[in-house]
Amino acid sequence: MVKMFGRTVQANGTSGKYGQMNAKQARNFAKKVQGDPFHATECALWTGSKGKRGKKGQQHGQFCYNGKTKSAHSLMYHNFVGPLPRNYGKRGSLYVLHKCDTDGRCVNIHHLYLGTAKQNAIDMASDGNQHRQKLTRTHVQEIRVLLKEGTLTQKSISKRYKVSRAAIGAIKLGYSWGWLK
Repeated sequence: MVKMFGRTVQANGTSGKYGQMNAKQARNFAKKVQGDPFHATECALWTGSKGKRGKKGQQHGQFCYNGKTKSAHSLMYHNFVGPLPRNYGKRGSLYVLHKCDTDGRCVNIHHLYLGTAKQNAIDMASDGNQHRQKLTRTHVQEIRVLLKEGTLTQKSISKRYKVSRAAIGAIKLGYSWGWLK
């Protein structure tokens, strides 16, 4: 049991390279979070140090844990949801992904799940996190027309709208914006 955010929570008891947070580490971690990471719906944003901004605009929180820098969202997942895969972070492994669109800053355990790099790319593209630009309904309708006409490649359409090719592919396959008629 670890006391965090005014409540006692049951950590999952796993070890591995991330290990289990002790009470002091949990208190230090909690100081760097705005919101409640155990709330069912609200995001809990990391306010501590962040890693360098990734190619896709995300900037994950970092926490010094047992002398090593670890990602804050992965630490929360490992300690309060379930163990990380043995080869976590390596090519072909599962990653801790976000259900919410906060550029990787949310550490709410209800917003985190394990997924593949491909799922992450599709998710970021549908959220508009590729190159920090969001598509509008009008853009998506224009993109669908261009895709249907077949005169431009997905790559050229992605350059025109300043999004990734994966974002265009996700629109074409209905993975993102599928609700828009």
